[in-house]
Amino acid sequence: MSKGYRKTAFTLAEVLITLGVIGVVASLVLPGVVQRHKERATITQLKKTYSVLQNAYRMAQEEYGYNFVLVDTSTRAAISPKEFLDKISPYLDITVNCDETKAFCVPSRRYHYSFLEKKGTNFWGTNNAIILKDGTLIQIYSDYYAAIRIRVDVNGPKPPNHHGHDTFFFEMNMHTELNNYGKIAFQKIKPLGFDTTPAQAKKLCSFNSSEQARGCAAWILKNDNMDYLHCDLDWAVQTKCGK
Repeated sequence: MSKGYRKTAFTLAEVLITLGVIGVVASLVLPGVVQRHKERATITQLKKTYSVLQNAYRMAQEEYGYNFVLVDTSTRAAISPKEFLDKISPYLDITVNCDETKAFCVPSRRYHYSFLEKKGTNFWGTNNAIILKDGTLIQIYSDYYAAIRIRVDVNGPKPPNHHGHDTFFFEMNMHTELNNYGKIAFQKIKPLGFDTTPAQAKKLCSFNSSEQARGCAAWILKNDNMDYLHCDLDWAVQTKCGK
């Protein structure tokens, strides 16, 4: 070994300091990575379920008529939630009918409105509810306007059972489109609040309003993210946090 050559190595203290820094950085970064991964899985599942519902409804239309759900051009239902579910069920891959097997549909953590206490205060029940083969829970219900609405829990009755996190809402509504012959109106399943103004859409997805964050599916399907969980968005001009 030539003179002047000195073998160097990390001391134990330097190794421990380095590992400590790596641990601190990981503790700061990993939760965000995990959260984003969960959100991406939720978005993917919600889009899939929306497509499944739309397809089932189109198939039912072929059997029962083009506009069999609503009264004329209003949002008032011409049939009951049970009748609607019965008509689309043959076109869904169902593993559990909650009316027949309630135990599989009862959540371990109660569903809750976002502005109420975190432990959960509301149980939706199992009426007119099903669980699909992929674990998605779907419930058909009628609100005080007598409109047909659809609650989707993308991971079934498992937690968090929180509006805007794993639970989302759709409704039967009239949809108007232009074609070569002019405007046509037809019934369609839409995310709750999809056709409202940006201000109203934001209120529907607010965790601090009486709307109970029921309108967040509209944001997800338009913008492909769940950034409403992370920042106060200006829905008129923003599509994600920081933009």
